[in-house]
Amino acid sequence: MYYCGLDIAMKSSYIYITDSQGRKKTSGEIPTKAGVFRQRLRPYLRHGLRVAIKAGNQTAWIYDLLVDLGAEVTVVNPAKVKLIAESRRKTDKVYRFDTSRKLVSYSGLCPTVRSSGERTEYGSISRKGRSELRAVWVQIAHLVVRDTSRSTARLRRWYSKVASHRGKPDGDSGLSSQAVDDCL
Repeated sequence: MYYCGLDIAMKSSYIYITDSQGRKKTSGEIPTKAGVFRQRLRPYLRHGLRVAIKAGNQTAWIYDLLVDLGAEVTVVNPAKVKLIAESRRKTDKVYRFDTSRKLVSYSGLCPTVRSSGERTEYGSISRKGRSELRAVWVQIAHLVVRDTSRSTARLRRWYSKVASHRGKPDGDSGLSSQAVDDCL
C-alpha cells in the first residue's frame, strides 16, 4: 500500500508519496494536469494507493480522475488538516529548538498564512501551540516597551514603528517574536 498527499493549486500542485512504512518514495511539484497525475501515480496504483487531498476549487475533477484510476481518495477539510499538522502533543519532557523560528512557531507567535498558487497573505498570530509560553513572551514584550535601557532601544524602535502602522496588539505580538529572535 502507498499513501499520497496532494496539495492542489491552479497551475502546479505538490505531491508526496510514502510506502506503508512511511518511507518517502517521491515528492515534488507537478503541473496540475490530468495526464501528469496519471503518469506520476500509475506506478503506485497496482499495489494500492490511498490519496488525501484538501477540499478546494480543483477537487472535483481531481477526485473523479483519481477514483477512475483506482485510487482510494479522501477529501479533507483544509482547516482540520492544518490543525493536525500543527498540533503539538507532548510526548517528551524536553524540547530543543535549533532556530528561533521553531520556538516562535511552537509558542503560537507566528502569523497565520493563507496561500494559493502565487498569492500569499499573512494574518494575525496563529495562537496554536503553548499558550503559557506565548503569555510569557508577551509579558517580556510589555517589559521591553517600558524599559529605557540602551540594550532594548532597537526593539522599542521596531515596536513603535509597527504599533503606529498596525496597532498596539500587532506590535505586542510582533515584539514578542522579535524578543524570541534576540534571545536565541
